[in-house]
This record gives sequence, structure tokens and C-alpha cells, in this order.
Amino acid sequence: MIPLAHFKYLFLLISLFFVWSCDGKVKVPGYSLGKYQNAPPPLPSNVNPRVVSPKGGEKITLEGSGFKEGLQVSVGKFSCRVLAVSDKVATCELPALAQSSYVLTVKNEDGQSGDLKENLIVSSAPKLKSVNPSSGALEGKTTIVFSGEFFTERMDLFVGGKPCLNLKVLSASALSCELPSGTIGKSKVTVQNKYKVECTECIEFTYNPFPTVTSTSKILASSQNTSVTIKGTGFLTGARAFFGNAECSNTAVLSSEEIQCLAKPGTPGLKNVVVLNLDGQSSELPQGAEHFSEPLLLSVMPSSGRLSGNQSVTLTGANFREGLQVNIGAKPCLDLTRVNSSSMLCKTPENIAGKYDITLKDDSFTKISHSFVASYEYNPIPILTSVSPVDLKDGESSWVVLSGSNFLPNPIVSVSGVLCLETQFTSASEIRCKAPSNPAGTYDIEIVNADTQNSIRANSLRYVATPVVNSISPNNVRLSGGQTV
Repeated sequence: MIPLAHFKYLFLLISLFFVWSCDGKVKVPGYSLGKYQNAPPPLPSNVNPRVVSPKGGEKITLEGSGFKEGLQVSVGKFSCRVLAVSDKVATCELPALAQSSYVLTVKNEDGQSGDLKENLIVSSAPKLKSVNPSSGALEGKTTIVFSGEFFTERMDLFVGGKPCLNLKVLSASALSCELPSGTIGKSKVTVQNKYKVECTECIEFTYNPFPTVTSTSKILASSQNTSVTIKGTGFLTGARAFFGNAECSNTAVLSSEEIQCLAKPGTPGLKNVVVLNLDGQSSELPQGAEHFSEPLLLSVMPSSGRLSGNQSVTLTGANFREGLQVNIGAKPCLDLTRVNSSSMLCKTPENIAGKYDITLKDDSFTKISHSFVASYEYNPIPILTSVSPVDLKDGESSWVVLSGSNFLPNPIVSVSGVLCLETQFTSASEIRCKAPSNPAGTYDIEIVNADTQNSIRANSLRYVATPVVNSISPNNVRLSGGQTV
């Protein structure tokens, strides 16, 4: 028998247990008073997609159990508009949301609810558009800057699968990091934000090989710039070249295998050749070039000669070395022989009359050396135009004057092969010689200049016989004359 005073407590317990519906029907949570069926709470187990765009309007599908008609879906404090519900699947349309991680909650009409264990990620996928520089050294360690979109705090970036170090998010469109080491060639660059959302648009980064220097112009001038060619591999645009400690000027990278530049003057001696790419990688060719003192031409003897060439000349100067080329005008001197550092011998090529520069060049046509200029003159052929007097007494030697042009000092003059007894060079247009005695007759006169070029005037000199009286008749004549004898 329950005391009457305890009924009020029993009534309170029953009120808390029962829920009175609007239509007057009594419902017990988890039970149907009609059928008393168990109604478990909704339990979401998966959402697809788990990462969505913040712009809204995107549909997500929830999988789980215990979903009922009238199901409500909440993303954080925001409502997702339910489009369809079944016991195990529900679909809803997302509103526009800020980038973040959201708790996803489902709730049935009976008030029971459940949360998805893994949050819904609202985030724009980061995009990579470019990287500067777009290539780098194999060892990495250089700072590179990426541009793109949707960069957020706490990004992770990978080059060839290796994390980029000391990453800094500079803005929503720029970030920088320290390049990891890599292998030669292109490596994929990926980036992901703090929600592990990876880029949908990614790029590549190129790891450059080390350059190699295999050969170069070996002869460098010690007093002026020298144009040089450097051969090798792995040369990049913007590469710098050094001979010793002096950097080349006007450097042009013609290809990955060839560089041209102007080597600066330097003290005589061997120099290391270094090529430094912009990525910091370099290559050195030890003692790959040498600064020489420039050859200096002081004199050439003789300094003039015949048009037909083939005349031996001696060049005197300083710093002559093996392999030098000697040109007279545009033509090379023949049979060039280096006697020592101050003397060379060669034979002149044929040419036309005139004065020509003598140029010394380095020993390889691939190198432009320095020209030191002297001159050599090709003499015109002498021309004998007249002889005076024309007639000489036979048996006597007499002086004659030879007129013409292109006469040189110290000529040799002969009369039909017999040398003049004396020869006097008066000028380029006149020579005097004492003709030898000859019997009566006509004779040729030849002038031979010191360069062996000659001129012959045929039958230009005549020896006239002296008249001889052998007898006279009568040999007695009268004093008054007028007598024929």
C-alpha cells in the first residue's frame, strides 16, 4: 500500500517519461506505444565528397543508418538542404561556406542525432601556376618562389616527392621555400593545404645537370681583350665565364655546349677556366688557357721585294712562339720557320705592287689574336725607256745615261751580259753606267734591281767602228791643193 503523499512523486516521474504529442497521442522515446518498436538514433558513417568548394550549391551524400523522413543535416551551425532520404543514404545541398573544417550532424524528427566522426572539409584546391626560377641546382638549397591561387596558412609543398623546406606563405597567391635536392630532369611539384587538399593544377621544376668545360681557346693576350670560345656541356642562359679570377665580358651562351666571350688581359701564365651557371653550379678546367705576352714585330729584312714573291725575309721582334701565323697583306708567308722567340724566317707570297701590312696571328683560326703591324713593299718592275748616247766608239769604254722608271739603289747594269765597269744610281728614273769596250755592233742593255726584277732594252746601244786609212794615192800632192787623191 503506497502512502497517498507519495503519489505526487510518481506522477512527476511518469510526466518526465512520457511525451505528449500535439494530437493527444502518447509517445515514448524509442518506442511506439502502438507497436513499441525500437527506433535507434541516426548514425552517419561516411560523406562523399569529403572535401567541397566554399562557393555553395554542391551536393553531398551521407551514408550511414537510422535515417528517417524529416532528417535534418547541419554543417557546423549551417543547414544543408536535404534533397532525399532513405534509411541508409541522405543527400543535401550545401550553402556557401567559409574555408574551414566543419562537424557534420544529422538529426531525426524524434530528436535523436549523430555526428560524422571525420569533419567535412570546405576548401578551394590550391593551384600552382609558375615557379621562379624554373630550374635549379641538383643539391637544392636555393630559395624559389611559387605563384598560384588559394594558398592558405600551413601549406605543404613537395618537389619530386621531397618536402620543400622553410616554406613561407607570402600571400594567397605566393609562397616561397628552400629547394630540396633532386635528380637531373623534370620533377613534379605538388602542394596541399592544411586540410590535405592537394593542387588540381600542378607544375614541374627542372633540376639542371652540372656544367662541364672540355676545351677552350688556349692563347690569351696579356695586354688586351681576347675573343675566346669555350666548349662543354650543361651551359645555361646567363652563365658566367672566368679565366683565372677575371670574369669574361660580353659573354654569350650560344648553346648548352658553347660560350663565346672576351677574356680580359692578364699577367702571363696558365689560367683555370671556370663556367658558373645561374643556378650556382660550376665547372673548372684546370690550366685550360694561358696568357701570353703578345708577339711584337720590330723589323723585316729585306723590307721590299719582287712581285713574284718566293723571296726569303727575316722577321725580328719579341715573344714569337710556335704556331704563329704571318700574313703579308691577306696572304700567308710561305715556309714559316721559328728560329727563336725573337726571330722567324719565311718566303714572301706573290702579289701586286704596293705596300702591305705584316700581321702576326695566333696559332688557331678559332681564336682571334692580336695583330702587330709592320710593312713589306712589293716593288714594281723596272722599265728602261732610253739610252744616251746611243752610239759609242768601238773598242772604248764610255759613260751612258739610262732613263726610265722604278729603278732601285744598287742596280746591276750589263751590256749584252757584260757588266758595266761602273754604275751610279742617280734616282728611280736615272742610272749612269760606264759601258765596257766592245767591238762594233748593236748591243742589249739590262738593268737588274736589287730585288732581282729586271728590264732589258734590246739593240739599244751601238758601237761604231773607227775608220782606218790603209793607203793614199797619189801620196805626193801639190801645195796648191785641188788635187783628187
